[in-house]
Amino acid sequence: MRTLLERSHYRRLEIVLIDGGELTESLLEELRFLVESQLGEKSWKHLRDGGPYDYTKRINKAAAEAHGELLLQLNDDTELLAVKGVELLIQALTKPDIGVAGALLLYPDGRVQHAGTAIDNLAPRHAWAGSRPEALPWGTLRGQRTFNAVTAAVTMCRSSLWERLGGFCDRFPINYGDVDFCLRAASLGQRTVLVPGSQWLHFESASRNLDDIPPELSVFQQIWGDCMGGPHSVDHYCSAWRMLLSSQESNKHEQI
Repeated sequence: MRTLLERSHYRRLEIVLIDGGELTESLLEELRFLVESQLGEKSWKHLRDGGPYDYTKRINKAAAEAHGELLLQLNDDTELLAVKGVELLIQALTKPDIGVAGALLLYPDGRVQHAGTAIDNLAPRHAWAGSRPEALPWGTLRGQRTFNAVTAAVTMCRSSLWERLGGFCDRFPINYGDVDFCLRAASLGQRTVLVPGSQWLHFESASRNLDDIPPELSVFQQIWGDCMGGPHSVDHYCSAWRMLLSSQESNKHEQI
C-alpha cells in the first residue's frame, strides 16, 4: 500500500483493506492516516473477516464495499515498481473487448513470478515463472499479450463485469478463483491481457514446491475440462511459453 501511494501519481483511489484479524490497531491507524493524508477523507475502509482463511470470501466481501468503476485487487505481499503501473492497467481496460488486465510480477531477485497464466494439461500455471526477463524470446514482455487468465495478486477489471459474473466462485476458496473468473469473462467476449509495463514485486515464496496440487484442481477440471479441449490441451494463447517449457524439460533430461 505504501508503494502504491508513494510511487503512483494516480490519485482517484478508494482503499478497501480486508484482513483476518492479524493486523494490529496501531498499524491499521497508521495505514488509515497514510491513505487519508494522500487521498482525502472517505478514501479508506477497513473490513475484518474472521474464521478459516478463504481468499474468495474475503475478496468478494471487499469488492462489495467498493464504489469505483474499476476494481484493482492487490495482495498484501506486492510492491509497485512502475510509476504508471496503475494507469497502464486502466488504459488496457479502455478497449471494450478487454475485461481483465493483469500485471507483470517479479521476485525480489528480478526473476519472473507471473507473466500470465497458461493452461497446460488442464492445470493453470504461471507462464515463464522463474525465468530471467532478458532470457525470454524477444518481444515476449514488450507489449500486451492475451492470456486465458492472470493472477489476482495484481489485477484490474471493470466493476460492471465483476458484478455480472458475481465475483469469484466460492468453489475456489483459495486457488484458481482468478483463473475461473477470467475464463467466465471470456465466455462473455471479454479478453484477459497481461500488461508488462505494469511491474510489481511479489514476495510469494520463490522456494515453495510448485508441484503441490491444490485441492481445487479437480473442481477446476470438472468445470472447464470440456472447454479446454481435453486432458492434453495447451493454452492456445501461450504457444511460445509451451515451447520454452519443452526446451527446458528437454535440457533437464539431457543433463541427467
